[in-house]
Amino acid sequence: MVGPTPRERLAALLWPDSPSDAARTALRQRLSRLRRQFDGELVVGARMLMLADGVTHDLADSPSLLGGLQLTERGTELDDWLSGERSRRREQQRAQLLERIDALEQAGETSAALPLAQSLLALDP
Repeated sequence: MVGPTPRERLAALLWPDSPSDAARTALRQRLSRLRRQFDGELVVGARMLMLADGVTHDLADSPSLLGGLQLTERGTELDDWLSGERSRRREQQRAQLLERIDALEQAGETSAALPLAQSLLALDP
């Protein structure tokens, strides 16, 4: 669910318990509110929606996707994607920490590696 995404898919993911017509209407209304609130297009496209040129985000670099947001509907496609993406990012962060710790230990800088090791323990007790 990264990059251009079909309008139908987004509507279904965001409003999984709504009939498709109602979900599409809710998406159209939400996009309209965003357009008014930010005085411009944040999302463009008709069938395929994507961020407008110049709109950026930091989600790709964030180790914790959407903070501690917990969806009320468990087991939905969006919940499954969010859980999987969070798990992938935790593993990536864990691997990066291990790599940095190993490099510091190899360089004989164990005191610099200690805070990273503590971060690793906090991430994966």
